[in-house]
Amino acid sequence: MVLLRTMEHIQIFTNNPAVRAAYPDTVYWVDGAVADVFTAVRDAVHTGAKVLSHPLSGSIKPWQSPYKSIAVSRSAGALCFGSLQRIESAIAALNKGTQAVSALSESVLEDFQIIDLDLIKNVSDNPR
Repeated sequence: MVLLRTMEHIQIFTNNPAVRAAYPDTVYWVDGAVADVFTAVRDAVHTGAKVLSHPLSGSIKPWQSPYKSIAVSRSAGALCFGSLQRIESAIAALNKGTQAVSALSESVLEDFQIIDLDLIKNVSDNPR
């Protein structure tokens, strides 16, 4: 049986202004870096939320982009160990990163926002 979720069942944790503008009723805004987004998602998982989009989606390494958006379930339940493992693995990958995001031009920042928005749209447009 396939359980379909609607956007009212999904919350998007993000530090991306483009995602916040596209999904104002769905966003949990994280005012910080990618590491802060990962930490907020991990905290939500500990309260029973499930990770619905992979934290390491896309081909851009987590330390290469200043933006990250992750979809999680709004409903709390029992601790999902699969979700916890995914977010903990993402945190470990971020910590292994060899390069920090340096000062980027406004146009490059906009490009990263669009890429991240595009990745999260796949989840929001197909909330299964």
